[in-house]
Amino acid sequence: MRDRIVNNILTEVPESANNADSRTNYNDRSFISLGEEIFDTIDLRSQKSLYGRIDTDNNAIYPNIEKISFSADSRTFGFESSNKLILQFLQDWQNLSFGQISKSSIYKNINVSNSNFRNITESFSQYYRTLLEEHLQVLLFDLDDKKITSFQSYVAHLFDYLKTYNIAITRECLIRTSFFKPDSTGLVYSLQSNTFGNDEQAFVDYIKDSAYSLLKQTLIRHALVLDLNSPWQFVVNISAPQITKPAPERGFKGFPKRKEFFSTNYVRAYETEFEFIKNTLLSGYKDFLLANLRKGAAVCQDTGDVVQFDIPRERTIVTPEANQVVLDFLISVRQNETGTTLTSAEIKSINREKTEQDKYKTLHDLIKTKSLVKVKDILSRPDALQLANYIRCKGARKSLYHGWLPCLREEDYLKAIQALPPSKEAVMSKLLKTNKKQPDPILVDSLELAEEQKLKEQGINLDDTEI
Repeated sequence: MRDRIVNNILTEVPESANNADSRTNYNDRSFISLGEEIFDTIDLRSQKSLYGRIDTDNNAIYPNIEKISFSADSRTFGFESSNKLILQFLQDWQNLSFGQISKSSIYKNINVSNSNFRNITESFSQYYRTLLEEHLQVLLFDLDDKKITSFQSYVAHLFDYLKTYNIAITRECLIRTSFFKPDSTGLVYSLQSNTFGNDEQAFVDYIKDSAYSLLKQTLIRHALVLDLNSPWQFVVNISAPQITKPAPERGFKGFPKRKEFFSTNYVRAYETEFEFIKNTLLSGYKDFLLANLRKGAAVCQDTGDVVQFDIPRERTIVTPEANQVVLDFLISVRQNETGTTLTSAEIKSINREKTEQDKYKTLHDLIKTKSLVKVKDILSRPDALQLANYIRCKGARKSLYHGWLPCLREEDYLKAIQALPPSKEAVMSKLLKTNKKQPDPILVDSLELAEEQKLKEQGINLDDTEI
């Protein structure tokens, strides 16, 4: 599993493989970003890959299970607004299917589902179980178990293991990866449960289907948007007027702002992180105590015989000191997961807070800000999307030499920067000033446009280049 974990966290786009199913390969294929905004589909693969995973303040989020219900009518799990919109879409589509949709259309009969929806605990239960089991095997195989005499030494060894193999453990990090399935965001649904063929066949079967345009229009009438890259699934558009200001016949209370929708229906991961990680570490240490029957060995000074003895280990682990051990672990882990560094003064400010939750909230805020202003020669797509989310512009664009940049267009970036409140303006100005080794992101586009023109004059079209 170590390789699998590392690959999923470090690799933005997994490689297609012969042993993967065709749907996985279709989703994981290379893509071409034209930098265009398409209004009747959503690009979950590139421009909206964090949709339903982070809120408007760049906090990782997951659905509040108390807000999720099963609709017997639409046969879907979802928020009240989602279930009702989907049911209304299904009724609309059924009426249309009698006269406007060909019998041969792949969209003739659809069966909306999100059967892979899992609550936050179920989403990662196998991940954590495998992680702790493999760490335990490493302890026993490397004979490092003899060094573990307390909860603190167990936690220290686990951190070294995570750091060595670059493995994530916080849900704040994991929610942003492929380990958190789209269905579990509560906003992504499948139209069909069919198996899917190769790229070319899928393109013919779905995008070239005679009902493709009609389907997109019908979905949009109900605040639903088809996925551009996987035209067998759609998302609930929480910014649509049907959700922000729904008509009375929709049957649910609206959410005028996205922030309100998130605060009502989701839990911010940092709010539950400390207790969850604490329980996970305590569980791992208890399993270690139960599994480790190996004894210590020493040579008797009087007889020269080798004798065995029980290794004394701390067994009372629910103590006030345990909370500090967990906090120190999380301080180290979050720096490792994000590639940031906290100063000693910042760590002291964390420890000055009164409660464990307040301490972790301070840690979370420090790491979040440092992640935004972290100096990088090349921004990844998720980096650029998070910055775009932070300054309130849409999407990201591919840079010729410097990875990805926030906002679909340069003018959008300039407008967003000019409209920033003082607090965010300070963060962004710090980002631009600290990255002195590279041209200002605003200037990069101008430099690249000239370079692109040179390449086109040589017969090289960047739009035909796979990213």
